[in-house]
Amino acid sequence: MNRISATALLLLFLLLFSTLMSCGGDTVTQSVRPLGFWPTSGSFEGEQLVFVEVQGHSTALGRSSIRCRFGLEAPVQGWFDEKSRHYICRVPPHSRPEPVSLAVILDGREFRMDEPYVYTTHGKYDAPVTEIHVSRLQERVEWVREKIPKSVKLCAVLKNGNPPGWLGEAMAAATRVDYFCVPSVQAGIALRRAGVDTRILVMYLTDASYLPLLMHYELEPAAFSLSWVREVDRQLEKTDGQLDVHLWIDTGIAREGVLPSEALPVARAIHQSPHLHLQGIATHFCCLDDEDLPELEEKNLENQTTLQKHLFDQVVQAIRAEGIGLDAILHATSSEGLEYGLTPIYYDMLRIGTMLFKNPDPERRNYSWSTRILQTKTIPEGWCLNYGCEESFEEDTPVGLVVHIPDEEVIYYVRGQAVEKLLDHEYVVVLDLSELPDVEAGEEVTMVFDADDSPLHTNYSAPVTLVDDAVDADPR
Repeated sequence: MNRISATALLLLFLLLFSTLMSCGGDTVTQSVRPLGFWPTSGSFEGEQLVFVEVQGHSTALGRSSIRCRFGLEAPVQGWFDEKSRHYICRVPPHSRPEPVSLAVILDGREFRMDEPYVYTTHGKYDAPVTEIHVSRLQERVEWVREKIPKSVKLCAVLKNGNPPGWLGEAMAAATRVDYFCVPSVQAGIALRRAGVDTRILVMYLTDASYLPLLMHYELEPAAFSLSWVREVDRQLEKTDGQLDVHLWIDTGIAREGVLPSEALPVARAIHQSPHLHLQGIATHFCCLDDEDLPELEEKNLENQTTLQKHLFDQVVQAIRAEGIGLDAILHATSSEGLEYGLTPIYYDMLRIGTMLFKNPDPERRNYSWSTRILQTKTIPEGWCLNYGCEESFEEDTPVGLVVHIPDEEVIYYVRGQAVEKLLDHEYVVVLDLSELPDVEAGEEVTMVFDADDSPLHTNYSAPVTLVDDAVDADPR
Protein backbone atom coordinates (compact mmCIF):
# COMPACT_ATOMS: atom_id res chain seq x y z
CA MET A 1 0.00 0.00 0.00
CA ASN A 2 2.80 2.38 0.81
CA ARG A 3 4.41 1.84 -2.59
CA ILE A 4 1.08 2.39 -4.35
CA SER A 5 0.43 5.51 -2.31
CA ALA A 6 3.89 6.85 -3.06
CA THR A 7 3.43 6.21 -6.78
CA ALA A 8 0.02 7.87 -6.73
CA LEU A 9 1.39 10.87 -4.89
CA LEU A 10 4.25 11.18 -7.38
CA LEU A 11 1.86 11.09 -10.34
CA LEU A 12 -0.38 13.66 -8.66
CA PHE A 13 2.62 15.91 -8.02
CA LEU A 14 3.75 15.69 -11.63
CA LEU A 15 0.24 16.50 -12.85
CA LEU A 16 -0.05 19.53 -10.58
CA PHE A 17 3.44 20.77 -11.58
CA SER A 18 2.57 20.46 -15.27
CA THR A 19 -0.67 22.35 -14.75
CA LEU A 20 1.06 25.11 -12.84
CA MET A 21 3.74 25.47 -15.49
CA SER A 22 1.11 25.62 -18.19
CA CYS A 23 -0.85 28.28 -16.34
CA GLY A 24 2.33 30.18 -15.61
CA GLY A 25 3.25 30.12 -19.27
CA ASP A 26 -0.16 31.51 -20.18
CA THR A 27 0.26 34.20 -17.57
CA VAL A 28 3.64 35.14 -18.98
CA THR A 29 2.29 35.22 -22.50
CA GLN A 30 -0.75 37.25 -21.47
CA SER A 31 1.52 39.88 -19.88
CA VAL A 32 3.14 40.70 -23.25
CA ARG A 33 2.12 44.07 -24.71
CA PRO A 34 3.58 46.47 -27.32
CA LEU A 35 5.38 49.61 -26.17
CA GLY A 36 5.99 51.36 -29.48
CA PHE A 37 7.10 50.96 -33.08
CA TRP A 38 9.67 52.36 -35.48
CA PRO A 39 9.88 53.81 -38.07
CA THR A 40 6.63 55.68 -37.72
CA SER A 41 6.36 56.58 -41.41
CA GLY A 42 7.19 55.30 -44.88
CA SER A 43 6.22 55.39 -48.56
CA PHE A 44 2.61 54.66 -49.47
CA GLU A 45 3.94 51.94 -51.77
CA GLY A 46 4.58 49.83 -48.67
CA GLU A 47 7.08 46.96 -48.24
CA GLN A 48 9.14 48.64 -45.51
CA LEU A 49 9.62 46.92 -42.15
CA VAL A 50 8.14 48.21 -38.89
CA PHE A 51 9.88 47.09 -35.68
CA VAL A 52 7.58 46.66 -32.67
CA GLU A 53 9.04 46.89 -29.17
CA VAL A 54 7.29 44.52 -26.76
CA GLN A 55 7.19 44.58 -22.96
CA GLY A 56 6.79 41.30 -21.10
CA HIS A 57 8.47 38.50 -19.18
CA SER A 58 11.86 37.64 -20.63
CA THR A 59 10.84 34.02 -21.13
CA ALA A 60 7.91 35.13 -23.33
CA LEU A 61 9.92 37.33 -25.67
CA GLY A 62 9.95 35.66 -29.05
CA ARG A 63 7.25 33.13 -28.16
CA SER A 64 4.24 35.31 -28.99
CA SER A 65 2.53 35.45 -32.36
CA ILE A 66 2.12 38.91 -33.90
CA ARG A 67 -0.01 40.49 -36.56
CA CYS A 68 -0.33 44.18 -37.49
CA ARG A 69 -3.35 46.00 -38.90
CA PHE A 70 -2.62 49.23 -40.78
CA GLY A 71 -5.79 51.30 -41.12
CA LEU A 72 -8.63 49.26 -42.58
CA GLU A 73 -6.34 46.74 -44.26
CA ALA A 74 -6.46 43.06 -43.31
CA PRO A 75 -3.91 42.19 -40.58
CA VAL A 76 -0.47 41.16 -41.87
CA GLN A 77 1.48 38.36 -40.23
CA GLY A 78 4.65 39.36 -38.43
CA TRP A 79 7.60 37.55 -36.86
CA PHE A 80 10.23 37.85 -34.16
CA ASP A 81 13.70 39.08 -35.12
CA GLU A 82 16.50 37.61 -33.00
CA LYS A 83 19.08 40.20 -34.12
CA SER A 84 17.17 43.28 -32.99
CA ARG A 85 15.07 41.47 -30.34
CA HIS A 86 11.99 43.14 -31.79
CA TYR A 87 8.89 41.87 -33.55
CA ILE A 88 8.56 42.87 -37.21
CA CYS A 89 5.64 43.52 -39.55
CA ARG A 90 5.93 44.34 -43.24
CA VAL A 91 3.87 47.41 -44.19
CA PRO A 92 1.22 46.86 -46.88
CA PRO A 93 0.75 49.44 -49.68
CA HIS A 94 -1.83 52.19 -49.28
CA SER A 95 -3.82 54.26 -51.77
CA ARG A 96 -2.54 57.71 -50.73
CA PRO A 97 -0.08 59.41 -48.36
CA GLU A 98 -1.93 59.88 -45.07
CA PRO A 99 -1.81 58.80 -41.40
CA VAL A 100 -3.61 55.55 -40.52
CA SER A 101 -4.23 53.78 -37.24
CA LEU A 102 -1.96 50.89 -36.29
CA ALA A 103 -3.18 47.95 -34.21
CA VAL A 104 -0.75 45.28 -32.97
CA ILE A 105 -2.28 41.85 -32.31
CA LEU A 106 -0.24 39.71 -29.87
CA ASP A 107 -1.43 36.15 -29.24
CA GLY A 108 -4.91 37.19 -30.35
CA ARG A 109 -5.08 40.26 -28.09
CA GLU A 110 -5.38 43.53 -30.01
CA PHE A 111 -3.60 46.71 -28.90
CA ARG A 112 -4.27 50.01 -30.68
CA MET A 113 -1.11 52.11 -30.78
CA ASP A 114 -1.30 55.68 -29.50
CA GLU A 115 0.44 57.12 -32.57
CA PRO A 116 -0.63 56.51 -36.19
CA TYR A 117 1.55 55.06 -38.90
CA VAL A 118 2.12 57.78 -41.52
CA TYR A 119 2.13 56.90 -45.20
CA THR A 120 4.13 59.49 -47.18
CA THR A 121 5.21 60.35 -50.69
CA HIS A 122 8.68 59.51 -51.92
CA GLY A 123 11.40 61.59 -50.38
CA LYS A 124 14.67 61.31 -48.57
CA TYR A 125 14.05 58.47 -46.16
CA ASP A 126 15.59 60.15 -43.11
CA ALA A 127 14.15 63.62 -43.79
CA PRO A 128 11.42 64.89 -41.44
CA VAL A 129 7.90 64.31 -42.73
CA THR A 130 5.95 67.36 -43.87
CA GLU A 131 2.25 67.38 -43.01
CA ILE A 132 0.01 69.18 -45.49
CA HIS A 133 -3.20 70.44 -43.88
CA VAL A 134 -5.77 69.69 -46.57
CA SER A 135 -8.58 71.76 -45.04
CA ARG A 136 -6.47 74.91 -44.92
CA LEU A 137 -5.24 74.37 -48.49
CA GLN A 138 -8.83 73.96 -49.67
CA GLU A 139 -9.90 77.14 -47.91
CA ARG A 140 -7.09 79.00 -49.61
CA VAL A 141 -8.13 77.71 -53.04
CA GLU A 142 -11.74 78.78 -52.37
CA TRP A 143 -10.52 82.22 -51.33
CA VAL A 144 -8.54 82.62 -54.58
CA ARG A 145 -11.50 81.43 -56.66
CA GLU A 146 -13.65 84.17 -55.11
CA LYS A 147 -11.14 86.83 -56.17
CA ILE A 148 -11.39 85.81 -59.84
CA PRO A 149 -14.27 87.22 -61.94
CA LYS A 150 -16.93 84.58 -62.57
CA SER A 151 -16.42 84.88 -66.33
CA VAL A 152 -12.71 84.01 -66.02
CA LYS A 153 -11.61 80.40 -65.67
CA LEU A 154 -9.24 79.20 -62.94
CA CYS A 155 -6.28 77.07 -63.95
CA ALA A 156 -4.57 75.71 -60.83
CA VAL A 157 -0.85 75.37 -61.47
CA LEU A 158 0.83 72.38 -59.83
CA LYS A 159 4.29 73.16 -61.13
CA ASN A 160 6.29 72.12 -58.11
CA GLY A 161 3.70 71.00 -55.61
CA ASN A 162 4.26 67.63 -54.03
CA PRO A 163 2.32 65.34 -54.23
CA PRO A 164 0.58 66.74 -57.35
CA GLY A 165 -2.11 64.09 -57.72
CA TRP A 166 -3.60 64.39 -54.26
CA LEU A 167 -3.17 68.15 -54.08
CA GLY A 168 -5.14 68.39 -57.30
CA GLU A 169 -7.81 66.10 -55.94
CA ALA A 170 -8.14 68.24 -52.80
CA MET A 171 -8.36 71.46 -54.83
CA ALA A 172 -10.97 70.08 -57.22
CA ALA A 173 -13.08 68.96 -54.27
CA ALA A 174 -12.92 72.42 -52.67
CA THR A 175 -14.17 74.68 -55.46
CA ARG A 176 -14.58 75.05 -59.22
CA VAL A 177 -11.22 74.46 -60.88
CA ASP A 178 -11.60 74.63 -64.66
CA TYR A 179 -8.10 73.44 -65.54
CA PHE A 180 -4.94 72.10 -64.00
CA CYS A 181 -1.60 73.21 -65.44
CA VAL A 182 1.31 70.83 -64.90
CA PRO A 183 4.94 70.92 -66.05
CA SER A 184 5.18 67.36 -67.36
CA VAL A 185 3.27 64.37 -68.63
CA GLN A 186 4.24 62.49 -65.47
CA ALA A 187 2.54 65.10 -63.27
CA GLY A 188 -0.57 64.93 -65.43
CA ILE A 189 -0.69 61.16 -65.07
CA ALA A 190 -0.39 61.55 -61.28
CA LEU A 191 -3.49 63.75 -61.30
CA ARG A 192 -5.46 61.24 -63.34
CA ARG A 193 -4.43 58.36 -61.08
CA ALA A 194 -5.62 60.36 -58.08
CA GLY A 195 -9.06 60.55 -59.66
CA VAL A 196 -8.96 64.10 -61.09
CA ASP A 197 -11.19 64.36 -64.19
CA THR A 198 -10.69 68.11 -64.76
CA ARG A 199 -8.98 69.20 -67.98
CA ILE A 200 -5.19 69.13 -67.70
CA LEU A 201 -2.73 71.26 -69.67
CA VAL A 202 0.93 70.22 -69.90
CA MET A 203 2.55 73.66 -70.11
CA TYR A 204 6.11 72.98 -71.13
CA LEU A 205 7.82 71.19 -74.01
CA THR A 206 6.52 67.65 -74.52
CA ASP A 207 8.23 65.35 -76.99
CA ALA A 208 5.94 64.01 -79.72
CA SER A 209 6.82 60.45 -78.68
CA TYR A 210 4.60 60.93 -75.62
CA LEU A 211 1.51 61.09 -77.84
CA PRO A 212 0.08 57.70 -76.71
CA LEU A 213 0.22 58.86 -73.07
CA LEU A 214 -1.31 62.23 -73.96
CA MET A 215 -4.20 60.50 -75.69
CA HIS A 216 -4.73 57.81 -73.07
CA TYR A 217 -4.77 60.19 -70.11
CA GLU A 218 -6.50 63.02 -72.00
CA LEU A 219 -3.74 65.57 -71.48
CA GLU A 220 -3.48 68.78 -73.52
CA PRO A 221 0.08 69.65 -74.56
CA ALA A 222 1.58 72.95 -75.66
CA ALA A 223 2.19 73.26 -79.40
CA PHE A 224 5.54 74.98 -79.65
CA SER A 225 6.77 74.57 -83.24
CA LEU A 226 5.61 73.72 -86.77
CA SER A 227 7.74 70.56 -86.85
CA TRP A 228 6.17 69.34 -83.59
CA VAL A 229 2.65 69.87 -84.98
CA ARG A 230 3.50 67.98 -88.16
CA GLU A 231 5.02 65.04 -86.27
CA VAL A 232 2.06 64.75 -83.90
CA ASP A 233 -0.35 64.99 -86.82
CA ARG A 234 1.53 62.22 -88.62
CA GLN A 235 1.27 59.95 -85.60
CA LEU A 236 -2.41 60.75 -85.13
CA GLU A 237 -3.19 59.55 -88.63
CA LYS A 238 -2.88 56.01 -87.22
CA THR A 239 -5.77 56.69 -84.84
CA ASP A 240 -9.29 58.05 -84.97
CA GLY A 241 -8.63 60.34 -82.00
CA GLN A 242 -8.36 64.08 -81.69
CA LEU A 243 -5.84 65.93 -79.52
CA ASP A 244 -6.55 69.32 -77.95
CA VAL A 245 -3.47 71.56 -78.00
CA HIS A 246 -2.56 75.03 -76.76
CA LEU A 247 -0.52 77.21 -79.11
CA TRP A 248 2.19 78.83 -77.00
CA ILE A 249 3.55 82.22 -78.06
CA ASP A 250 6.92 83.52 -76.89
CA THR A 251 6.29 87.26 -76.51
CA GLY A 252 9.48 88.09 -74.71
CA ILE A 253 10.67 85.53 -72.16
CA ALA A 254 12.88 83.43 -74.49
CA ARG A 255 11.43 80.16 -73.27
CA GLU A 256 8.89 77.74 -74.75
CA GLY A 257 6.67 78.81 -77.64
CA VAL A 258 6.86 80.11 -81.19
CA LEU A 259 7.90 83.67 -81.96
CA PRO A 260 5.02 85.97 -82.98
CA SER A 261 6.13 85.91 -86.63
CA GLU A 262 5.93 82.09 -86.66
CA ALA A 263 2.58 81.71 -84.92
CA LEU A 264 0.17 81.97 -87.86
CA PRO A 265 1.68 79.09 -89.91
CA VAL A 266 1.54 76.85 -86.83
CA ALA A 267 -2.07 77.84 -86.15
CA ARG A 268 -2.95 77.04 -89.78
CA ALA A 269 -1.31 73.61 -89.52
CA ILE A 270 -3.31 72.82 -86.38
CA HIS A 271 -6.52 74.05 -87.99
CA GLN A 272 -6.00 72.03 -91.17
CA SER A 273 -5.38 68.78 -89.30
CA PRO A 274 -8.48 66.61 -88.75
CA HIS A 275 -6.77 65.21 -85.67
CA LEU A 276 -5.88 68.44 -83.83
CA HIS A 277 -8.02 71.07 -82.15
CA LEU A 278 -6.76 74.49 -81.12
CA GLN A 279 -8.04 74.49 -77.55
CA GLY A 280 -6.06 77.48 -76.33
CA ILE A 281 -3.65 80.26 -77.24
CA ALA A 282 -1.21 81.27 -74.51
CA THR A 283 1.82 83.28 -73.54
CA HIS A 284 3.80 83.98 -70.38
CA PHE A 285 4.71 87.41 -69.02
CA CYS A 286 8.23 87.93 -67.79
CA CYS A 287 8.05 91.03 -65.66
CA LEU A 288 4.71 91.66 -63.95
CA ASP A 289 4.76 94.52 -61.48
CA ASP A 290 2.30 96.23 -59.15
CA GLU A 291 2.71 99.43 -61.20
CA ASP A 292 1.75 97.82 -64.53
CA LEU A 293 -1.99 98.58 -64.46
CA PRO A 294 -1.83 102.29 -65.47
CA GLU A 295 0.77 101.43 -68.12
CA LEU A 296 -1.55 98.76 -69.56
CA GLU A 297 -4.50 101.12 -69.53
CA GLU A 298 -2.48 103.83 -71.29
CA LYS A 299 -1.06 101.24 -73.76
CA ASN A 300 2.47 102.41 -73.09
CA LEU A 301 4.65 100.13 -75.23
CA GLU A 302 7.77 101.20 -73.35
CA ASN A 303 6.43 99.09 -70.50
CA GLN A 304 7.49 95.45 -70.93
CA THR A 305 4.16 93.97 -69.84
CA THR A 306 2.24 96.27 -72.17
CA LEU A 307 4.59 95.37 -75.03
CA GLN A 308 4.09 91.65 -74.45
CA LYS A 309 0.32 92.10 -74.34
CA HIS A 310 0.47 94.07 -77.60
CA LEU A 311 2.45 91.30 -79.35
CA PHE A 312 0.10 88.61 -78.02
CA ASP A 313 -3.02 90.52 -79.09
CA GLN A 314 -1.59 91.01 -82.58
CA VAL A 315 -0.97 87.25 -82.92
CA VAL A 316 -4.47 86.36 -81.71
CA GLN A 317 -6.04 88.93 -84.05
CA ALA A 318 -4.11 87.57 -87.07
CA ILE A 319 -5.09 83.96 -86.26
CA ARG A 320 -8.77 84.75 -85.72
CA ALA A 321 -8.89 86.91 -88.84
CA GLU A 322 -8.59 83.63 -90.78
CA GLY A 323 -11.40 82.02 -88.81
CA ILE A 324 -9.00 79.95 -86.70
CA GLY A 325 -9.26 79.50 -82.95
CA LEU A 326 -12.44 81.51 -82.56
CA ASP A 327 -13.35 79.35 -79.54
CA ALA A 328 -9.79 78.99 -78.24
CA ILE A 329 -9.19 79.92 -74.58
CA LEU A 330 -6.81 82.86 -74.22
CA HIS A 331 -4.57 82.66 -71.16
CA ALA A 332 -1.45 84.57 -70.28
CA THR A 333 -1.01 85.64 -66.69
CA SER A 334 -0.24 84.07 -63.34
CA SER A 335 -0.59 84.75 -59.61
CA GLU A 336 1.11 88.15 -59.83
CA GLY A 337 -1.44 89.36 -62.37
CA LEU A 338 -4.28 88.50 -60.01
CA GLU A 339 -2.50 89.84 -56.95
CA TYR A 340 -1.81 93.19 -58.67
CA GLY A 341 -5.29 93.35 -60.24
CA LEU A 342 -3.97 93.53 -63.83
CA THR A 343 -7.42 93.01 -65.36
CA PRO A 344 -6.43 93.84 -69.00
CA ILE A 345 -4.39 90.61 -69.10
CA TYR A 346 -6.86 88.30 -67.37
CA TYR A 347 -8.24 87.17 -70.76
CA ASP A 348 -10.30 83.95 -70.51
CA MET A 349 -8.29 82.10 -67.86
CA LEU A 350 -5.78 82.78 -65.09
CA ARG A 351 -2.98 80.30 -64.36
CA ILE A 352 -2.62 80.52 -60.57
CA GLY A 353 0.10 78.67 -58.67
CA THR A 354 1.99 80.57 -55.98
CA MET A 355 -1.09 82.37 -54.74
CA LEU A 356 -2.84 79.05 -54.06
CA PHE A 357 0.02 77.82 -51.91
CA LYS A 358 0.93 81.03 -50.12
CA ASN A 359 0.61 80.79 -46.35
CA PRO A 360 -2.06 83.04 -44.82
CA ASP A 361 0.48 84.25 -42.23
CA PRO A 362 3.42 82.81 -40.27
CA GLU A 363 1.17 81.62 -37.44
CA ARG A 364 -1.34 79.81 -39.69
CA ARG A 365 0.54 77.78 -42.26
CA ASN A 366 -0.88 75.24 -44.64
CA TYR A 367 1.79 72.78 -43.57
CA SER A 368 3.64 71.58 -40.49
CA TRP A 369 7.29 70.57 -40.59
CA SER A 370 9.34 69.72 -37.51
CA THR A 371 12.29 67.68 -36.36
CA ARG A 372 14.25 67.20 -33.12
CA ILE A 373 17.68 68.24 -31.94
CA LEU A 374 19.87 65.14 -31.85
CA GLN A 375 22.96 66.63 -30.25
CA THR A 376 23.88 69.69 -28.22
CA LYS A 377 27.35 70.87 -27.28
CA THR A 378 29.29 74.06 -26.62
CA ILE A 379 31.86 74.92 -29.28
CA PRO A 380 34.97 76.53 -27.75
CA GLU A 381 36.30 79.90 -28.84
CA GLY A 382 38.58 79.66 -31.88
CA TRP A 383 37.03 76.39 -33.14
CA CYS A 384 36.77 76.11 -36.95
CA LEU A 385 33.42 76.56 -38.67
CA ASN A 386 33.14 74.50 -41.86
CA TYR A 387 35.81 73.12 -44.18
CA GLY A 388 38.83 75.29 -44.87
CA CYS A 389 38.53 77.02 -41.50
CA GLU A 390 37.82 80.35 -43.17
CA GLU A 391 35.63 81.24 -40.21
CA SER A 392 36.01 80.43 -36.53
CA PHE A 393 33.98 80.94 -33.38
CA GLU A 394 34.70 84.21 -31.62
CA GLU A 395 33.44 82.92 -28.25
CA ASP A 396 32.19 79.75 -26.61
CA THR A 397 28.90 78.99 -28.40
CA PRO A 398 26.20 76.44 -27.52
CA VAL A 399 24.87 74.71 -30.64
CA GLY A 400 22.24 72.16 -31.55
CA LEU A 401 22.45 69.70 -34.45
CA VAL A 402 19.58 68.53 -36.66
CA VAL A 403 19.90 66.23 -39.65
CA HIS A 404 18.61 65.53 -43.17
CA ILE A 405 16.97 68.87 -43.98
CA PRO A 406 16.79 68.90 -47.83
CA ASP A 407 16.18 72.60 -48.35
CA GLU A 408 18.29 75.65 -47.61
CA GLU A 409 15.50 78.24 -47.55
CA VAL A 410 14.31 77.31 -44.08
CA ILE A 411 13.93 79.33 -40.88
CA TYR A 412 14.42 77.29 -37.69
CA TYR A 413 12.43 77.88 -34.49
CA VAL A 414 13.26 76.45 -31.07
CA ARG A 415 10.74 77.08 -28.27
CA GLY A 416 9.01 79.50 -30.63
CA GLN A 417 12.14 81.60 -31.11
CA ALA A 418 13.99 81.88 -34.44
CA VAL A 419 17.60 80.69 -34.21
CA GLU A 420 20.47 81.32 -36.57
CA LYS A 421 21.75 78.60 -38.86
CA LEU A 422 25.54 78.45 -38.56
CA LEU A 423 26.22 75.60 -40.96
CA ASP A 424 24.09 73.75 -43.50
CA HIS A 425 25.47 70.57 -45.03
CA GLU A 426 21.93 69.14 -45.51
CA TYR A 427 22.85 65.91 -43.73
CA VAL A 428 23.95 67.96 -40.69
CA VAL A 429 22.67 71.44 -39.84
CA VAL A 430 24.24 73.38 -36.96
CA LEU A 431 22.01 75.86 -35.12
CA ASP A 432 23.16 78.67 -32.84
CA LEU A 433 21.64 78.24 -29.37
CA SER A 434 23.37 81.23 -27.78
CA GLU A 435 20.01 82.71 -26.77
CA LEU A 436 18.73 79.32 -25.54
CA PRO A 437 21.75 77.74 -23.79
CA ASP A 438 19.64 75.33 -21.72
CA VAL A 439 18.09 73.55 -24.74
CA GLU A 440 18.71 69.82 -24.60
CA ALA A 441 18.82 67.01 -27.15
CA GLY A 442 15.35 65.74 -28.01
CA GLU A 443 13.66 69.13 -28.04
CA GLU A 444 11.49 69.97 -31.03
CA VAL A 445 12.60 72.25 -33.85
CA THR A 446 9.92 73.80 -36.06
CA MET A 447 10.91 74.62 -39.63
CA VAL A 448 9.29 77.29 -41.78
CA PHE A 449 10.05 78.06 -45.41
CA ASP A 450 11.46 81.51 -46.08
CA ALA A 451 9.17 84.41 -47.01
CA ASP A 452 5.98 83.34 -48.82
CA ASP A 453 7.35 80.00 -49.96
CA SER A 454 5.88 76.67 -48.98
CA PRO A 455 6.72 73.00 -49.38
CA LEU A 456 3.73 72.96 -51.73
CA HIS A 457 5.62 75.17 -54.16
CA THR A 458 9.21 73.98 -53.99
CA ASN A 459 11.20 71.05 -55.27
CA TYR A 460 12.52 69.95 -51.91
CA SER A 461 12.66 66.19 -51.40
CA ALA A 462 11.28 65.50 -47.93
CA PRO A 463 8.43 62.99 -47.66
CA VAL A 464 4.96 64.51 -47.55
CA THR A 465 1.69 63.31 -46.04
CA LEU A 466 -1.85 64.71 -46.15
CA VAL A 467 -3.72 65.49 -42.94
CA ASP A 468 -7.50 65.96 -43.20
CA ASP A 469 -8.03 68.14 -40.16
CA ALA A 470 -10.60 70.88 -39.86
CA VAL A 471 -9.11 74.36 -39.68
CA ASP A 472 -11.19 77.37 -38.70
CA ALA A 473 -9.03 80.19 -39.97
CA ASP A 474 -9.21 83.11 -42.35
CA PRO A 475 -7.36 81.78 -45.47
CA ARG A 476 -6.09 85.21 -46.38
